[in-house]
Amino acid sequence: MKKFVKSSLLHDLHAIPSFKRSAFVKDELREKYPDLENDSELIVSILDEFDSSIGVLNSKQFENIIKIIKTDFSLSAIGIKLDLYNIKPEYFESILNFCNDYYKNLDAKLLDDTLSTDLEITFQNLKKIIKQGWIGDWESNPEDDNMKMVKIPAFIESGKKKRFFLAKIFKTIPIRYQDKIRYRVYFLNPKIIVT
Repeated sequence: MKKFVKSSLLHDLHAIPSFKRSAFVKDELREKYPDLENDSELIVSILDEFDSSIGVLNSKQFENIIKIIKTDFSLSAIGIKLDLYNIKPEYFESILNFCNDYYKNLDAKLLDDTLSTDLEITFQNLKKIIKQGWIGDWESNPEDDNMKMVKIPAFIESGKKKRFFLAKIFKTIPIRYQDKIRYRVYFLNPKIIVT
């Protein structure tokens, strides 16, 4: 199972009542992997991983951790929050592993640099990108990989801190380039974040 599929599944499990989690995981696995024959061991493994990591967080704590991941990702900041929440130290590593995988899920690594002129957001192209409402043409469909956000380096030459263009993926549209299909990514709620 791909890490970004698992991190997305673990994330979604947090909103599911405990008595429905097994059925939820089973349905999600069947949807994503229709050829999977024996899924019972995988279901138990996913539920165990959930229970020994983010499952120990209450909903408010989990929301706060996700907010840190999405806005100003820092494992040390998350570790401080876990300590503040009195989470037992034996859960720290598995929670931080989830956070790291979930953060990578937000990252737009599938962006194809050969066809996209918007690999770096500059002051000059930011207005154009926001006005058109889409960015780049991707080789893979981000929706197939459950990618929900696009994140691209921004204003690299200005300042010591890293900046990123971050936006929620609204939809993708297939675009034909010669003999290939590329996917144009439309976004909502764009913002520049500083790390």
